[in-house]
Amino acid sequence: MLPPALASTAACLSAGCLAPLPAACLLSLSASTPAYAHQPEPLLRAASMRWFSTMVVGHNLCPFAASAEPALRLAVLRERASLDASLSEEIGRLLAAPPHREATTLLLLPGAAFFEFEALMEYLPHAQAIADTIAARAPIKVLPFHPEAVYSETSEDPADFATRSPVPILHLLRESDVDAAEEQWREAHPEPLYIQERNAAYLRGLGWEKLQSIAQAACPWSSTASPQDCTGDALSSDGGCS
Repeated sequence: MLPPALASTAACLSAGCLAPLPAACLLSLSASTPAYAHQPEPLLRAASMRWFSTMVVGHNLCPFAASAEPALRLAVLRERASLDASLSEEIGRLLAAPPHREATTLLLLPGAAFFEFEALMEYLPHAQAIADTIAARAPIKVLPFHPEAVYSETSEDPADFATRSPVPILHLLRESDVDAAEEQWREAHPEPLYIQERNAAYLRGLGWEKLQSIAQAACPWSSTASPQDCTGDALSSDGGCS
């Protein structure tokens, strides 16, 4: 089991930011293939945008999220063989963005290589090493999110919803933006309460069933999601909810 400290490497987004999808979103097409694996790219993008908007921004779980949302970039990659190159390209995009403007990227990984949470975590040090090499002068943080992410030793701990996502994701953030978000948090909350602690308490206050309900509403391929949610004309040209 992975230690909770791993999630704390990016204060505003790694421990308490995002809710998981419920079991309905994880129904397998076969015993080993999760439902997201064969979803079209627009639905993958839509689920991720709603996941970000409804939980991170909607519940104010991160001081950086609301301002970053308009600039959020989503990229989808299914093939493990080209991941290093694609990751390098996305890091380059972040480095090219003006420093005074928000910029962040969700790299969605619905391919078979990362069906298992452990596989994503095994790749994470390599991904961070790529980022450290390319962005030595302007560090980039690489954060993992996964439908089956578990950090808590308690069964059905709502705090585990922090790092669950519709599909496996690597979230790329500029360290300068994370530092600025932390500073804003400290100014707004002078009491010694870390973002992670606040978010864990908040998620536990909402409860497991409530968070499952919120997550179901954000999942296009859930049996309980509205057929009008981010499908057909409801999708914008970039794959997000219009």
